[in-house]
Amino acid sequence: SYLMSVETVLDTRQLEERCLGHLAIAASLVEAFFQGVDKDLPELDRALARGDVLRIASMAHRIGRCATKVGAKQTANAAEQIEQSCRKGKLEQLPYQIERFRQAHEEAFSAWISRHSQHETPAPQTTFTSN
Repeated sequence: SYLMSVETVLDTRQLEERCLGHLAIAASLVEAFFQGVDKDLPELDRALARGDVLRIASMAHRIGRCATKVGAKQTANAAEQIEQSCRKGKLEQLPYQIERFRQAHEEAFSAWISRHSQHETPAPQTTFTSN
C-alpha cells in the first residue's frame, strides 16, 4: 500500500461542518462508519462466495454513500467500482475490487488513528477481519 496524505484518504471537514463544528458528534459518526464496515466485510465475502450479485451491489451502494458522508473518499470510490461492476455484469473483477475496497477501508482507518494520535483524543476500537 502506498502512503497518502490523511486528507486524501479521509477528509472529515464537510462532516464536521454539517455537525456545526461539534467534533465529538462527527467523530462518533466516523467511528460508527468504521465499525459498520467491519461488520459488513464478512457478509460481503459471503455474498461473493454465493455469487449474490444483488446483495453485493446493495451493500456497496449503502457503504459507498456512508463513506462519502464521513469523507472516506477512497473507500467510497472503491465501493462505487464494486457496485458498477455488479450492475454491468463484470463479475470477474469483484474479488480484486473487494480486496481494494478492504485496503481503502484500512487506509482510511489508519488515517483516522493517525489524526487522533496527533490530537490525543480517543480513537475508535475497531479490528479488521481478513480472509
